[in-house]
Amino acid sequence: MAELHVAIIGGGAAGTLLALHLCRYPNVAVTILDRNNAFGRGVAYSAQCRAHRLNVPAIKMGGWNDEDHDELLKWLSRTTGKPLDVVAAQFIQRSTYGDWLATKLHEQSRSGRVRLIDQEAVDISACHGAHLIHLASGDLIEADAAVLCTGNSTVRSMGPRSDHPRHIAKVWEPGALESIPCSDAVMIVGSGASGVDAVVELLEMGHQGKIVLLSRRGLLPQPEALSQPYPNLEPIEAPKNLRTLLSLVRRHVARAEQLGHPWQSVIDALLPRVDAIWADLPLRAREQFLRHVRPYWMAFRHRADPALLSRLESAQMKGQLERIAGRIRHIAERARGFDLDISLRGGEQKTYTTDWLLTAVGPEERLSRLDSRLVKRLIDRNWAVPGPMGLGFAVSEDGRLISNDDNDSELRLYALGLPTRGTFWEVSSVPAIRSRAMKMAQTLAALHSTTSYIH
Repeated sequence: MAELHVAIIGGGAAGTLLALHLCRYPNVAVTILDRNNAFGRGVAYSAQCRAHRLNVPAIKMGGWNDEDHDELLKWLSRTTGKPLDVVAAQFIQRSTYGDWLATKLHEQSRSGRVRLIDQEAVDISACHGAHLIHLASGDLIEADAAVLCTGNSTVRSMGPRSDHPRHIAKVWEPGALESIPCSDAVMIVGSGASGVDAVVELLEMGHQGKIVLLSRRGLLPQPEALSQPYPNLEPIEAPKNLRTLLSLVRRHVARAEQLGHPWQSVIDALLPRVDAIWADLPLRAREQFLRHVRPYWMAFRHRADPALLSRLESAQMKGQLERIAGRIRHIAERARGFDLDISLRGGEQKTYTTDWLLTAVGPEERLSRLDSRLVKRLIDRNWAVPGPMGLGFAVSEDGRLISNDDNDSELRLYALGLPTRGTFWEVSSVPAIRSRAMKMAQTLAALHSTTSYIH
């Protein structure tokens, strides 16, 4: 029987986990395309700074499938010589997790089950009953189905733009901060995970100059905590409005504290239900969430290693680090830096002078703003449309792209991970990606017996 060939566009965590699940089906062949040659690592797990760590202890990452939750821990124990209980509680380097994923993927590559190609996919077309993946080199790859796992492909806009040589737009790229003299003043726009990473990397490099951390609300990720699961989260009915949902969460946090559980255990108990809650929220409530609640949710949902947060607190107490809440109104470029007019959250206007400006505001999630030739071509063909509120791709429950094409029932185009933000909400954590990758692999493997094709 002929093989089903699946092309995965993007070789980070989402693409890797999907490939590993597909390899469990004997009649499925996989090709992964990654323009950055970061197979198994992607942007998230390529960072080489030793201070760039996972935001949860290793035990919370699990394995790559549901049958062996301790597979990562066993690998860490073998490679470090430390007992399982020790590595389980560690906030390991993100690059170490990337090493593990890459090891698993390259095992399948050496066996011939997965082909790795370090090129960019720029278009997808249909010909003679197959999908043709067009590469930037001009080469073509024929596949029966294609899955977009493009992850953090575009940096979100920070407001006024700057092409100044001292503006670093991609702080996560290896070596991006190495050209900054240790005595220079630095302003970092964004105080989430990427902003915290940028601060700790500068401190790790021995930076002595002033660091200003700017964000709309001045929030930092909250500290992670290991605790027993919170057992009393009753079924949550479809909320009629956002206020009802927030009141429910606050009530459970208060109850958890009475029972001796930290608030983190309530958020963790809520996570498996987030997508169902998101789907049930009326559109107006989702829009209100994006405008008013999202920054707080992200701070409490995507937490950080307490030791890293302690480094930031120490730098702040010494006066080296300043956190401000506000937004950039205007950027005036100087030969060796910038003057920035900032509206502070309380309404005050203030001008800051800095030698370097770093953008750490996270990835762009709105489909219309993505700087991707592939996405633009899919939209032009009506093979892809924006998801709810313009976030990500509109996809079905199994991740299949919803299109405006009359023959969309014959298309075999899917998306996994961050490109599905909007339809789903919990799309970037490894447990969420792993769960959807397993289900998507089942869906794709079932295509092997179907006979409908694109004409």
